[in-house]
Amino acid sequence: MKAKLLLLFFTVSLIFGCKKGENDPVFSLKSRKARLTGVWVVESAEWHSADTTWIFDGSKLTRTDTNSIDVVDYSSKMEFDAAGNYATTMITTFPSDNIDTTLSDVSCELIESGLWNFTGGAGTTKTKSQLLLLNNKTQEICSNQPASVNVVSVIGQNLGVVYTIDRLTDNELLLMYGTEVASVSGTNIRKAEIVLKKEGN
Repeated sequence: MKAKLLLLFFTVSLIFGCKKGENDPVFSLKSRKARLTGVWVVESAEWHSADTTWIFDGSKLTRTDTNSIDVVDYSSKMEFDAAGNYATTMITTFPSDNIDTTLSDVSCELIESGLWNFTGGAGTTKTKSQLLLLNNKTQEICSNQPASVNVVSVIGQNLGVVYTIDRLTDNELLLMYGTEVASVSGTNIRKAEIVLKKEGN
């Protein structure tokens, strides 16, 4: 009888101990860390900042503001390892008829790397319900680079971003971001929703 009770306790602990987000799978043999580790491809995304919106549909990134609409080819990956290191790679290719002709047919690869960790556990925020990305290196290199395009390389602790993990399964990751920046000119609301699929799944 005791053995059965211990088995039941272990099973319940295993099922609910690995579930941190409300949209996580009810049952998983892997911890959140194990599920996150690997290479993730951005499938779709939407960012908002003041009057500007960026929408990514899996191949095209459309930037819309009050004055213009720009469309570029775009792809993005995020890689997390078990030691707490991450790297994101974003490739943007500008069309030949780009509004800024100095960028026509230019392809830029932006690589950011640094440290990642789970956060949460304060107030009503659940433990491991947020993802901190602490960037310490940024590099951008452009092919067919005109003189007006800068190659950027930043080394050293630069920027930290905290995402809410809305869903994390073995092959799906949904990251949410939201903040308000108040200034003399008003409040700038910044929001993001990023859907990623694990590479190879």
